[in-house]
Amino acid sequence: LPNTWEEVMELAVFFHGKDLNEDGEEGDYGFCHFPRLGAGYWDWWWPEAVYSTWATFDQTQGIGEGFFFDSETMEPRTSGPGFKKAAEIWKTLWQHGADGCITDNFITGRCAIGFSPPGCWKGIFLNLDGVHRK
Repeated sequence: LPNTWEEVMELAVFFHGKDLNEDGEEGDYGFCHFPRLGAGYWDWWWPEAVYSTWATFDQTQGIGEGFFFDSETMEPRTSGPGFKKAAEIWKTLWQHGADGCITDNFITGRCAIGFSPPGCWKGIFLNLDGVHRK
């Protein structure tokens, strides 16, 4: 299992485009992101994914150091290296991934890594009638 965001990216890039489920067709995905049905690029959870990743780089001393804003100047911290790194991570993951929750990509073995906000894991194992997929 990956321990860092860099390792997640490396694995996603490595596995992307390969035949992960051995169905004879290359083009499977290194990373499956799980938006809800009808979600766009900036649905509610994408900003949450970016800022939670950003926090792992920029908020290493606890909440007293500030996060969105510098705690002393109240200047936005979005121009710093931590935010840029988090944005690059998600750009890479998006480029080496596909939908997982609203497709059968995950349950058919086409995803090396799955990432989900709450609720999607249950949904991918159910059919449209709410019955467990076999």
